[in-house]
Amino acid sequence: MLSEFAVRKIAQAVSDEQLPDIQPPLAKTAAARAHYAEALSVTAEKALRAHGKGIVEREFVQERLAEAAGDLYALIACLARANSRIMKEGAEAARRDILLTRTFGNAAWRRIRRWLYQVEKNQDANLTKVSDLAYEQGGYGADLVP
Repeated sequence: MLSEFAVRKIAQAVSDEQLPDIQPPLAKTAAARAHYAEALSVTAEKALRAHGKGIVEREFVQERLAEAAGDLYALIACLARANSRIMKEGAEAARRDILLTRTFGNAAWRRIRRWLYQVEKNQDANLTKVSDLAYEQGGYGADLVP
């Protein structure tokens, strides 16, 4: 269950202080990561305010926030690894890590943005109706499968 405490912890865990010595080749990706963290925090807080204790029953919302948080966590891990390599071996030796981090960061942002958008704008009602209908009918029906 998402609580106000959890929302604050998300914001704190991914604050700028967590990556204080970020190297210049990763600065843009690290700055973007801060934006993603803020977006996740704001969206989680909105969801909590909108649903209150009912957030427990909002599995679609929880899934979307968890997916966004997972991508953000993975991006932070990529940044930390690449940054560490740059500090130990130099930017030239860390070219591959830098490229992987930037590439993953771009893809992660697309996924995070989609997950967070779908917290408010989604097909949840229709998905629930389809699921309920399939349950009532004992499946999706033989006519759907050739």
